[in-house]
Amino acid sequence: MLIETEKYLNNALSFNAQERELHDLLLAQLPQLIVDIHTHTGRQQDVVNLHQELLLSKASTYPYFDKQNHLETRQALWGEKQIRQVVFGFPLNGVDIVSANLHIREVCNGDSSFIPFLLGNPNDVEYTSGEIKQGFWKGLKVYPWQLMPPAKKIVDFLPEAILRSVADTHMAIMLHLPNGLTQDLPELTQIAQRFSRAKFMVAHFGFLRKDDPETIVSLKAIKNYNNIILDTSVYDDEAVFTSAFRILGPEKIVYGSDQPFNLIRGETVFHPILGKRTMTDNLDYHWVDKEEQLQYRCDSGINPAELPNMHFSSLNALLTAIEITFIQKAEQNLVKEMIFNKNAAVLLGI
Repeated sequence: MLIETEKYLNNALSFNAQERELHDLLLAQLPQLIVDIHTHTGRQQDVVNLHQELLLSKASTYPYFDKQNHLETRQALWGEKQIRQVVFGFPLNGVDIVSANLHIREVCNGDSSFIPFLLGNPNDVEYTSGEIKQGFWKGLKVYPWQLMPPAKKIVDFLPEAILRSVADTHMAIMLHLPNGLTQDLPELTQIAQRFSRAKFMVAHFGFLRKDDPETIVSLKAIKNYNNIILDTSVYDDEAVFTSAFRILGPEKIVYGSDQPFNLIRGETVFHPILGKRTMTDNLDYHWVDKEEQLQYRCDSGINPAELPNMHFSSLNALLTAIEITFIQKAEQNLVKEMIFNKNAAVLLGI
């Protein structure tokens, strides 16, 4: 199947009116230094054979995205801001992990604006542990879709032997939970307690939902775990951000973008059978079911051409939640510094 990364990128970086407005509005509210703790990079040659199930998911929108793509996107999204980005390979079944990690080394060589994370291999504990012990990597990325069928438990794609290596080096883990924070909470807290020297950055805010009565329970449960942190990547629920600030404070939240997936324009919709889905502006994506997408447009009355990308939607929700929670301008600025650079610096020792 042809995956037209460059075509998708060109469309994504041709900002619509809503994105141009949000770009200027949001950048004016942000600190000068941004540390983005969640981005992907990789070459087309690293993609060996993506599993068919992945090809039907938006997770395969950008299976490769090289350094030049990052620099071009960085300029478009951030302008004159000083940007540092954590980079790791695409954690998809069918990606050559060793080759992907060699590429990360090349990207970060001599360029401190990129921060290297190792892409772990749940099927090769010896390789992963050996890389961790080298001291080059600032963190580890693992993902349930590295296995097919996708893992349902954390320990299935983050084995104990790898956890021990991570804990021995006090390393940070970018952890995409298989079922979301509310469902995976017991296993996550058990692992965090047992491997207390490891730092668990829960990707995408743990997929918490404001209409889920267990959201507040989940936030309260992780409050006393100093080594569980929430990453904001492509998460745009302003109400949950606000609850998290009130329960956890800003210390346990770090900014992440999920670049390049943050470039997808979309609106979350709910299908009666398929559950949570994305209505997107681009019917040319290889994973799109056009009939399904057209039905969403009909039902919602939303014009997809006016949707902003998820980068701006997430930033807007996060900054709005900061303004709601912290009244004084000086306090808001301190919180932004924590979330957009200082918390990441402490976590990663940079």
